Amino acid sequence: MNHRTNMTIKTAILVSLFSLCSMSLALVHSFNPDDGSVIFVAKGKPSLLKIEGKGSGFNGQLTEENGKVSGTLTMDVRSFDTGIELRDEHMKNNYLDVENFPTATLSLKDQAVPKEGSFKFKGELEIKGVPKTVEGTATLKKTDGGTELKAEFPINISNYPIGVPKYLGITVAETVQVTATSKSVTQDKTSASK
Repeated sequence: MNHRTNMTIKTAILVSLFSLCSMSLALVHSFNPDDGSVIFVAKGKPSLLKIEGKGSGFNGQLTEENGKVSGTLTMDVRSFDTGIELRDEHMKNNYLDVENFPTATLSLKDQAVPKEGSFKFKGELEIKGVPKTVEGTATLKKTDGGTELKAEFPINISNYPIGVPKYLGITVAETVQVTATSKSVTQDKTSASK
């Protein structure tokens, strides 16, 4: 083997090694709304009435790479149910305007996450076309073929063009507590590093 052939082989090996090093493993978590739920709790003023509602889970994808997650999850606000039909109609039509804004969207960008366990998160929640920062706590638990996600965060409804909901003389407090749970199907996706 001559010197030139030897150098060509070494160069090819180095290029191959560099290509492998520049690839990183990304995990794509796909969420189905049927595999979770969104629960919201609002307190009434001046009474101690507690209004609880439930809707379908997240829909969307989160991509996890190098210990950080980015992506968008949507919630179908048309699915929200508080157990009283007239109150639901009032909430959806008068305040959430579900005909024009059928979903609320939670976006995460470069959110540091552990392999498992609880962590603080910061994202952007868009309701009725208005994005606002939300912060909360999330918990990840690995399962066979996926991940279980639970996120808890408060929403200040005065940050959005909703108005302060009132129903039968009871005014809803400005802070609504949200708990969302969902399961994802996780797939490996190899992508070139930037």
